[in-house]
Amino acid sequence: MNAKALFSGIVAGSAIFGALTLLTTPKSGEELRENCKTGMLKFRSNLNQLTTDTKHASLQVKQTVNESKETFSKVGEEIKETIEDYRQDIEPTLIQLKEDIDALQRSVDQTKKIT
Repeated sequence: MNAKALFSGIVAGSAIFGALTLLTTPKSGEELRENCKTGMLKFRSNLNQLTTDTKHASLQVKQTVNESKETFSKVGEEIKETIEDYRQDIEPTLIQLKEDIDALQRSVDQTKKIT
């Protein structure tokens, strides 16, 4: 392939592409630059808003985590207290049941001795 022909093809293609671009562009260069500038300003504004919202959300998550830790700690302590209260409440009943079982066992043993 000839380098001169390749170079000529690239130049001709570029010229044709440039001409087509100028003819098919719906806006003038100034309008296009203004639209790009406006788009960039909107993008920066949205990025700043996203950054602010992300920081706010991060603070809310940290606060929620701290509150959750405190709440779960309190709930855990209350559950422990409730279980301990339950154990203390049922302890007399358990002792009585053990005594009744022992008495019943003694009765069974005495009945066996008699028979």
